[in-house]
Amino acid sequence: MSGFYKSLLSIYSAYDLNIKGQYGSARILLRHAFEYLLLAKYCSLSKNYILIKKWENGEDIYLGREIIPHLTESLQKRFKNFWKLLCQFTHASVYSQQVQIDAEKNEMDINLNFSFIIAFLEMNYHLLNRHVINNSMKFYFESYAKGNEIHKFKQLKL
Repeated sequence: MSGFYKSLLSIYSAYDLNIKGQYGSARILLRHAFEYLLLAKYCSLSKNYILIKKWENGEDIYLGREIIPHLTESLQKRFKNFWKLLCQFTHASVYSQQVQIDAEKNEMDINLNFSFIIAFLEMNYHLLNRHVINNSMKFYFESYAKGNEIHKFKQLKL
């Protein structure tokens, strides 16, 4: 639940900055959103209680050592490359932030961020509907909810 909620906050803040043309600052928050989403889904699927406990205790978790190596080999390179792209804007390097504030000159990067935002919202939706609202939660809801509540829920889910 924490990964779902915090990624949603990061995505919203990134969207707000991106609308204002601050794609560099938005990219930093998009990295946070990606890390929350990856970590939350990995913990949900792997049931790695040691990693979950580290997260709950606020300890550092190293995606490159503790999560990415456990992905299928075909996904490891893709996730490393994508994560590297997001990290470039986070660390104080020649790639971080942005050179110009003029939105017209940064249109490509702003649009790229919107693509990331859409993808992360899809990932967040998946996390909510498959990992936060899991089968046992659905079972209890369907067992104890009233008929009109079930109907409303199904309409909201789309």
